[in-house]
Amino acid sequence: MTYTTKQIWDDLAARYSQNNVPRLFNLRKDLASLTQGTKSITAYFTQFRGLIDELQNLAPIPKCVCVTSNCACSVTVKLEQYERQIHLSQFLMGLNDTFTSTRGHILLMMPLTVLSQAYAMLLQEENQRNSVNQLSLTSDHVAMNAKFTPSSGNKNKFQQKRDEKKTTDVLVVCEYCKFTGHSKDKCFALHGYPEWHRLYGQAKPKLRINASKKSSANSVNSKSDT
Repeated sequence: MTYTTKQIWDDLAARYSQNNVPRLFNLRKDLASLTQGTKSITAYFTQFRGLIDELQNLAPIPKCVCVTSNCACSVTVKLEQYERQIHLSQFLMGLNDTFTSTRGHILLMMPLTVLSQAYAMLLQEENQRNSVNQLSLTSDHVAMNAKFTPSSGNKNKFQQKRDEKKTTDVLVVCEYCKFTGHSKDKCFALHGYPEWHRLYGQAKPKLRINASKKSSANSVNSKSDT
């Protein structure tokens, strides 16, 4: 028994069309529950477009089957326009509330824009917002750096205390060894090294004569020689 081409295609459609029903169900369910959430406009559009493309492959739009070539019903064009409106509505419904203004503007456009044009408008708005946020973060960072950077005329309290201590240490003169920076009760040449010092336990440092005393002694010796 021989089969015509139409009978073969009808038999294939009867056998394999049922297997597409669960997949179509899952695709439509995923498409209905898809929202932007934390995704960018590009990521959300890519995921949405992938779902509708797979739906169109599994369940394509019915075509006009008029016998004559001069078809006047235009059913194919009407179905395509209807499907584009459905896809655009689903895409706009899944957007975050931050795009409410742009979404309303797209819905009021006449004629109604297509999905790719709506994506381009939303992507442009997202890029503008990112640029504004980046400028704002940069300005805040500069302001914080200027706030916490100490100026030359306004030192912190720790720096002031440290400078005062250095000045005080320079003015202190030991009565025993005649060196500056410590008092007589803390003189190593008189009392030896303390326990916290790395030279603790060794002999006391020898008392050295200041350079001024040496120079005066040399001058006295030269005069006496003369």
